[in-house]
Amino acid sequence: MDSNAAAGWYDDGAGTRRYWDGTRWTEPAVQEGGAAEAASAGAARPQNVLGYLGLGLAVLALIGVSLPTMLLEAIGGVLLLAAFVLSIVALSRPGARWPAIVGIGICFVAVVAAAVFFVVGFMNGYAGAVSG
Repeated sequence: MDSNAAAGWYDDGAGTRRYWDGTRWTEPAVQEGGAAEAASAGAARPQNVLGYLGLGLAVLALIGVSLPTMLLEAIGGVLLLAAFVLSIVALSRPGARWPAIVGIGICFVAVVAAAVFFVVGFMNGYAGAVSG
C-alpha cells in the first residue's frame, strides 16, 4: 500500500479487507462483506429531520394557541395539526425518535391548553353577557 494513501478499509491483496491507518495495516483482517463493512456503514446514523421539524412546530403551536388573539390562535391550531402529522410520520423514519415523541407530547399539551383557554374565554364572555 502506498504510504500516501488515506486511512480506510482496503483490500490487502490477499482477498481480505484490512484497515490501513495511513502508515500500516491493522488487525483484524475481515473477509469481503464482513463485519468491518457493516461497522463502517453503521457509523453514520441518519438524522430524523422530520422529528426535529415536528418538535419545533409543536413548540410554536403551543405558543400560538396560548396567545389571546384569535388570529394567532388560529395560526397556532394550523401549526398544531402540522406538528402532529410531522411527528407521527417521523416515528416511522430512521434516526432518533425522541424529537417526534416529544413533539407529540407537546401537541397534546397544546390541545389541552387550547381547550382550557377556550372554556375560560367562553365563560368570561358568558358571564359578561349575563351581568351586562
